[in-house]
Amino acid sequence: MDAAREEIAFLARSENRVAVLSTLDTEPLGRAELQQQAAVERVTLGRILSDFEDRGWVRKTGREYALTPTGEMIVGDFEQLLTTVTAAQKLDSVVQWLPTEEMPFDLRHLGSADITLPDKTDPAAPTRRAGQRLQTTENVRILMSVIVAEVVEACWAATVNGDQQFEAVFTADVLETIRADPTMSTKLREMLILDPVTVYRFEEDFPFTMGILDNIAAFGVTDDESLPRAYFETGNKVVRDWMEEIYNQHKQGAVQVDPEEFGA
Repeated sequence: MDAAREEIAFLARSENRVAVLSTLDTEPLGRAELQQQAAVERVTLGRILSDFEDRGWVRKTGREYALTPTGEMIVGDFEQLLTTVTAAQKLDSVVQWLPTEEMPFDLRHLGSADITLPDKTDPAAPTRRAGQRLQTTENVRILMSVIVAEVVEACWAATVNGDQQFEAVFTADVLETIRADPTMSTKLREMLILDPVTVYRFEEDFPFTMGILDNIAAFGVTDDESLPRAYFETGNKVVRDWMEEIYNQHKQGAVQVDPEEFGA
C-alpha cells in the first residue's frame, strides 16, 4: 500500500506528468506532437517519458509513445479521483442542504456545475442569479416549492413583455402565498391569460425548486429557515434527465390553474 501511495504522490505532485499522461490517453503521439499538446518543455518531457517507461505506464513503438494497459488504468482512475475531489470541494459548503436522498445520481455529476452562493455583501445572490437566467431563457419549465419573488418577477417580464414559453408546477402553499400578495397575484394572472403560459397546482410539498431552462438544468437549495444557500446551473445530461423525470412526474399529478383564481 505504501508503494501505491508513493506512485500516486509521484503523479499528483507534477502537473506536467498529469498533462503528459492525459494527452497520451487520447492517442499515441510522437515526441514533438506530445510536447506541443501537453505544453511541456523538451527536457522535462524527456525525463517524464523515461520515468513513465521505467514504471511500465508508457511504451515507445517506432517514433510514437503510447500508454500501456497499466498506464490506461492509472490515468483513468487518477482523472476520476480528480473529478471526485473537485466535486467534493465545490459541494462542501452546500452538501448539507442538498436533497441527496432524492438524487439517484453520483454527486460527481454536479462537479462541473456553476454554483452561486450568498455572501455578506450579497445574501440574495442565488435568487438574483436565478432571476437573471430566467429573463434570458426562451423555454422555461419549473417546479417551485418555495416562493421566490425574483422568479415570479423575471418570468412575468419575459412572458408579458417577451415571448418566453413558460410552464410551471407550484405547490398549493406557493400559490396561496402568491394569491395573498396583490402584486404577485396580479402578475401571475397577467401571465396565465397568455397562450405560452401554463401553471399547475400540486397539492403536496416536494423538496425541490428546480428549472429546466432551455438546455440548462437549474435548482436552488435553501436551509431550514427557507433562506437561499446556493443556486446551481449545469448542462450535465445525467442531472438534466433526472430533472426531466421529476418534473414530468409532478406535472402528471397536478391540476392546471385557472386565471380566474387570481381575480378579475
